[in-house]
Amino acid sequence: MNFITKSFTFVMIVAIFLTSCNQSKDYFTEGFKLINSTQFKKALIVFNDGLNTANVNAADMHYGKAVCNFYLKNYNLSSKELEEVINVDDKYANAYWLLGRIYSLEGNVHNALLNFDNALDISENSDLLSTRGWELMMNGDYEMALMDLNKSIRLQPNNAYAYSNRGWVKVKLGNLIEAKKDLDKSIELNAENAYAYKHMAMLYVVKDDTLKACEYLFKTKRKGGALLEKEFVDGLSTDDFIDKYCN
Repeated sequence: MNFITKSFTFVMIVAIFLTSCNQSKDYFTEGFKLINSTQFKKALIVFNDGLNTANVNAADMHYGKAVCNFYLKNYNLSSKELEEVINVDDKYANAYWLLGRIYSLEGNVHNALLNFDNALDISENSDLLSTRGWELMMNGDYEMALMDLNKSIRLQPNNAYAYSNRGWVKVKLGNLIEAKKDLDKSIELNAENAYAYKHMAMLYVVKDDTLKACEYLFKTKRKGGALLEKEFVDGLSTDDFIDKYCN
């Protein structure tokens, strides 16, 4: 699963508290504007230019390069840049968060959770808790996941992704009534959150309501094409399920 949707990731990125000088902020702001428009290679140039300039926060520039390489799927390069961030500033919470995401994508749950723990020790916020909650859920630790997601929502009651993640955990726990409430709330808060639609589809698969499952899968297809390649149920991708049961 490519857990990080662009909107979720950029919320995390924008949340970074910069302590560097104005010149560093200028490079950082320009670089992330390019990232937000998916111009990752151009953004790399900006961050490299920043590193070659006096009076900049090197940790911010290396973090920017790490994010670019993450989106370019150069995970080894991204990890190296994150190590540079931590060497400069070992309290840079988002560096640990992104390292955790890389380990998660590589299937290394232990190191993913270790880095999420490090990030939360530095800066406890709703998005970090939601991310760790998802990772715990993927590891089958539903009760611990639920604790993180409950706290995430208490800290930020309008966090649509925390609601969709919690809804998915409740589906796994068999609490379908409460799961639907969370997924409805997620869609109310962010109608573009494809994960909420996909999780709602799974809820209806569990209820053996193929018609409603297909309805939400078609919505998933409209909202987030990248999710269609991932496994949905019984070894079928979302697209495969649609072809088999919905057409």
